[in-house]
Amino acid sequence: MKMNENLKKLRDVFLLLDPEDGSLLSAEDQEHQLDLKEIFEYYIQCSRRLSEYHQLHHTNQSRCNFSNIVPRFMQLLRECVLTHQWPQALKLALALSKEARGTETTLWKIGLTCLYQEGERSRRFVEQFVKQLYMLQNLAVVEVMLDFLLFLLTHSNLEDAKNLVQELKQKTLFPSQLINERRKMAHKLFFAYQGLTLYAEWKLALMKLDEEENDLDLISQKLSLGSSTRSTKAIADSAVEYLVTIKDTSGVWDIFITRLVEVYEYYGEVEEAQKILHAYRERNPTNPNAHRYLYELCSNNSEDEDVQLDCLKSIVQLDPCNSLCLKLYELTEANDSRAVSILFDYLDFDHCSGNEEVWASLANKLEQMQNDLELTEVVKSCWESRSDWWPVARFQGHHEVLKKCQAHINCVKQVMDKFGTEEKT
Repeated sequence: MKMNENLKKLRDVFLLLDPEDGSLLSAEDQEHQLDLKEIFEYYIQCSRRLSEYHQLHHTNQSRCNFSNIVPRFMQLLRECVLTHQWPQALKLALALSKEARGTETTLWKIGLTCLYQEGERSRRFVEQFVKQLYMLQNLAVVEVMLDFLLFLLTHSNLEDAKNLVQELKQKTLFPSQLINERRKMAHKLFFAYQGLTLYAEWKLALMKLDEEENDLDLISQKLSLGSSTRSTKAIADSAVEYLVTIKDTSGVWDIFITRLVEVYEYYGEVEEAQKILHAYRERNPTNPNAHRYLYELCSNNSEDEDVQLDCLKSIVQLDPCNSLCLKLYELTEANDSRAVSILFDYLDFDHCSGNEEVWASLANKLEQMQNDLELTEVVKSCWESRSDWWPVARFQGHHEVLKKCQAHINCVKQVMDKFGTEEKT
């Protein structure tokens, strides 16, 4: 009974968020409107299910129940989220909240994702939503509260985030007292999120240090900056102490690893930062960011060029439209004719096709084909899979983004037209 009451409250939150309800009504009017909407939604849902029941019963002689509907329902919900149709996703979540069986996690994830799109304006609704999720028995409370903590941090509510951390500390069991592996992981994440909160506090402290350095006279600076610097370093050390708890755990932890590395790099501990990123890269070979973070660290500190090159190759292989592809091309094109394929792959993507620098590089490289048979074969191979769609999609110049590159595109087109002529003859 209590579970049903909690689900009803969740539905009330979703109804408040209905984008069609733009007015701020009195509490009594709002309650009345909620009741009417709930009844209306209930009748619509019953009508649809009854229709679907009769249809399935007629065709398959099988009873239509919740298990028949959920797969298609989830597919539609997933499509709404992937295409950023947030109002529609909220309506689907509202309908889903009427089923108490195994929908709690979906309600939590979809609901918060939709709410986050509204930013600070949805703060009151996020708090209401989280309070109701807090009561659902099938959810790990810590996981829900950590999502809320991230919301506070991303909207610069540092004081509220710190208060939430303290509240969670008081209510949290020691990991040794936990049996469920999922809850153990949630508590490990809690430590990492504490580090994230301290990282935000450290960044604010650095900003204050810069302001003091600009505002104070020389004597005052010497007196005050020393203590401020020590205080800032203490916050950084605390942040590191919490953030390192996640570094050896399997999973994608970009948000924590990058902050940890930033603190190490700021205080000159580049070698320690490299160790963490090397290990993170090994554990996440299919994550383009894991390779990018190590590349950027090595590049910023003029470290091992072989490691930089290896990271770039991994990045471009996993993400061929990454802006770093041009960097890899510049490093390899002199000694490897196959490097030109990097440019073709990059320009395949519509959002990359207006990059004038890449078109210029491709045009310049194609000019070298007369004296390079190996390059000619590579270009022919690249062109075989594009000859049927590049002429229309890339060479005709209908798109505004391509007009600024037209001179380079024309050069590439002339070379590719020769391949077409050779094939006909």
